[in-house]
Amino acid sequence: MDIINYEIKLEKVISDAINSSYPHSWTEDLITNELLKSIGAFFNKHTFSDNLNRETKIKFSAYKLKGKAETEFGDIAFLTNIRFDNGLEFKGVANFEAKKRIKDSFDYQKQSRKDQYKTICENKPYSQILLYDYEPISQHVKPIYYLDEWRRMYRDDNNRQLITQCVCFPLYMVSDGKKVNRNHNRIAHTMSEQFCRRIFYGLDLHLEEDINKTIKDFDAKNHPKFVVDLQITHGNTSIMDDDMGRGQLQDLYERLK
Repeated sequence: MDIINYEIKLEKVISDAINSSYPHSWTEDLITNELLKSIGAFFNKHTFSDNLNRETKIKFSAYKLKGKAETEFGDIAFLTNIRFDNGLEFKGVANFEAKKRIKDSFDYQKQSRKDQYKTICENKPYSQILLYDYEPISQHVKPIYYLDEWRRMYRDDNNRQLITQCVCFPLYMVSDGKKVNRNHNRIAHTMSEQFCRRIFYGLDLHLEEDINKTIKDFDAKNHPKFVVDLQITHGNTSIMDDDMGRGQLQDLYERLK
């Protein structure tokens, strides 16, 4: 399929995962667990092709921390390896701090300590804040480069505005500690767009040639709640070997099932 259809289908998977967690599993860890399982199944099953018929493949393996998580690197770390068929390759980490919307409130969950966002941004400046909402979000930044296709192919059941239930934006925009609420959706874009338009091509990654250094940083300071081994190949090239440091993390993390 092409990237537009791929992103639209991914958005449906993401929104369904968020929606299925409410109200009985409306905690950040349970929502994230369901989200990662759902998008992992999608990524591992589906590919997309560009306008020159070059195929992109994704290998996705998610892990959850066995013990207590800390707060200096965010909730989710995507250990990402990207390879193009012309030999170009990037390795790095995409970091996300997840916050759910509080039930019957306009606000999202507060940071766990006063300077949490500031600390994460100091450690990983390109980190994103990931917002989970139990109601549809329509006031988000629209993908204007294919807005007509999105309008035609992804609306709500009543053919109304473009919707999602999961958006993100750069964490530094709220690193001053102010409350995050639904007004911030106006500066956010969908998680599906963050993957398809940015992470898949190396944008918003903290580049790290030696991914083991990142693992050592986790081990020396503290650990994200979730770690994802994300391997992406564009064009006629093979999925990389398993070199993302799983062995170093096996005592700390267990694979999501």
